[in-house]
Amino acid sequence: MDNRGKVFLEEIYKEAEQKYKMIIHQLDEQASDLEVILGNYLSVQMENLYPLYCKNSDEPPRHVVISYLRTGWLDRHPMYAIAMYNQELFFSQEECLVMWDVQELSEPLYRMMEEIEEKLKRQTRIEEYYIDEMWLNYGDLLHEWMMMHMPQIVRNHLRNKKWEEFYRTNFMRISAGEYRNQIKRIFEWRE
Repeated sequence: MDNRGKVFLEEIYKEAEQKYKMIIHQLDEQASDLEVILGNYLSVQMENLYPLYCKNSDEPPRHVVISYLRTGWLDRHPMYAIAMYNQELFFSQEECLVMWDVQELSEPLYRMMEEIEEKLKRQTRIEEYYIDEMWLNYGDLLHEWMMMHMPQIVRNHLRNKKWEEFYRTNFMRISAGEYRNQIKRIFEWRE
């Protein structure tokens, strides 16, 4: 890449950073409303997930895992998967999951990145793989925002008494993070 290309790329990075700061500022301003909305969406996803689990497993569910799909950003797939497992979390053979596209996070990022992509396409000096790096970087940052708010999102989900009773009856654990090996406990009901 020549010097003009490097200068242009620096400008693109600065522009992306500014746009991302605006997205985060808007999310922070709406945080309490979003926590309620996303908690309700989580209840909807659980309504879809529970019958799938019952068809595929004879054992009571013990784990719900909300997993960030890092590569989903590049494929424009939903950002999270919600899965239900039996007691053998790491060895469960029959995963039952539903996809959760958190549009409140993904839509602002898609708009931002489409604007950036359009500028990059007009510049023949810049390789296209730089945009993939940016997708992953800003996707990861939005996941950090989501994880900060996940406990309150789950609390709002638990206001639906049906689900709180279900989790308590089955002594379940709700975890979130990146797939099964990098998750943290959000709630747990012990025997």
